[in-house]
Amino acid sequence: MPEDRLPQERPASALGCPEGRDSIAGHAQGATPGASCSTERGGATPPVHPVRPAPSQKSCGGRREGGLAGSLPPGPSRLCLASRCGSKRPAGRGLPNDDLASVESLLRATRRAAKGKRRRRDVAEFLLNAPAHVARLRDELESRRYTPSKPRVFTIREPKPRVICALPFRDRVVQHALVESMLPSIDRELRTHTFACRRGLGTHRALHLAAHYARLSRFVLVIDLRKFFPSVDHELLRRRLLRHTRTRLGRWLVRSVLSTREGVEPVSFHFPGDDLLAPLMRPHGLPIGNLTSQVWANVHAAPIDHALASRLGLRRWVRYADDVWVFSNDRGELGRAWTELELTATRQRLRLHLGKTHVQPTSTPFRCLGFSIRRREAAVAIRLRGESLRRFKRRAHRLLRSVERGAVSRDDLRRSMLAWLAHARHGHTASLRRRELELLGRWV
Repeated sequence: MPEDRLPQERPASALGCPEGRDSIAGHAQGATPGASCSTERGGATPPVHPVRPAPSQKSCGGRREGGLAGSLPPGPSRLCLASRCGSKRPAGRGLPNDDLASVESLLRATRRAAKGKRRRRDVAEFLLNAPAHVARLRDELESRRYTPSKPRVFTIREPKPRVICALPFRDRVVQHALVESMLPSIDRELRTHTFACRRGLGTHRALHLAAHYARLSRFVLVIDLRKFFPSVDHELLRRRLLRHTRTRLGRWLVRSVLSTREGVEPVSFHFPGDDLLAPLMRPHGLPIGNLTSQVWANVHAAPIDHALASRLGLRRWVRYADDVWVFSNDRGELGRAWTELELTATRQRLRLHLGKTHVQPTSTPFRCLGFSIRRREAAVAIRLRGESLRRFKRRAHRLLRSVERGAVSRDDLRRSMLAWLAHARHGHTASLRRRELELLGRWV
């Protein structure tokens, strides 16, 4: 397709959620200006109008982001470009030392950690006498006697084999409190193109922005980091994290959490300048399943964002954890970006997955967060991947057998099905959702 036939980038108000627009043409045209997007709480919200910085000011990240404000669907997000550039943030980093271990902070962390898990035995036991447990945690933190408990380690097989670490509930409360104290400073460092583990953003907004850039570009560079969580270097990560916590208690907790080695998959990567024993002598790896691992791994990969935005000057890219999509009309520009990102990853002691990193036309379907995106002339198609559908059907059949045994209620089955249908709605899946709804009616 000639470059002059590619659609031009639309203004900020022209991009919205594709919900309710299951035709490819409708998705290509976008939403009307000011249309609202459904949020995680399920309600419609008034439109958010981006705030343009003054000519003498710099936007988030120290440089102008161009049309990025229009790339994010509207919604109540503290981290959207409008609120990041137009609102004033406190100058201090993190919470004061007494607030991190205060009863109020630990109670807020308890409520967040228990959200959606109140029926579990360990959570219910903690909540039954929450004030006493919180007071004990506060005393342990203030006296530096707190030590992370031994986690439950198990392996999952779908979508691929992974070692998962499940901490006891009291340790999850501490991690929620620690992350809350660091998030304001971490959010200022991360670019607005980064969507993982950030309030108001997430998987679906990253999917919509990638689809928008695919509609405007001829080529895409797909990047995946090999063994991302197991290969995060502790020394490099600790240096970055200490910039985001100014309190002695916060820094002590960072070192305490990093010293935990249970549930980390062993890897052995050599980098330039390493000797034979370097992979064994340098501590590395974050356990998958911890809240701190998700947020801190995002921070560890932040130099990739700065390389794309600052050194390369690219505007059309999306990063979700260890997956990066870079869009351009010039294949050579993407080749240079590949080389620069490989050097940046090496400096962070990370390695690109050569089997999954490639440049391809956007007219060919490419994987993106459980969906498949493909540009068709001036439109874009978002399809659900076949393995995602097969995985959902296997889970639905397991839940159905549990309902027949009486281990799971029909309400739980209905909620699980409806949650998956809401996820599938972010693609062009009208006929698929109609068929699954009919099946749900027969089951429930």
